[in-house]
Amino acid sequence: MNDNKNLVLKKKYLNKKKSITEIFSKIQGEIIYNEDIMRPETEEWEMNINEKENLELD
Repeated sequence: MNDNKNLVLKKKYLNKKKSITEIFSKIQGEIIYNEDIMRPETEEWEMNINEKENLELD
């Protein structure tokens, strides 16, 4: 769009939205999991909280 021959608006096309499969296709099957990825982490959080409390008490 022009205003007195000055460009004021330029049309830009948006990129096609990629699916999750397309995004991660290059690394699919290459990731190595050293432990269960569904394991709850709350035990680690509790441990860290207890360690912090012990440090503050010293």
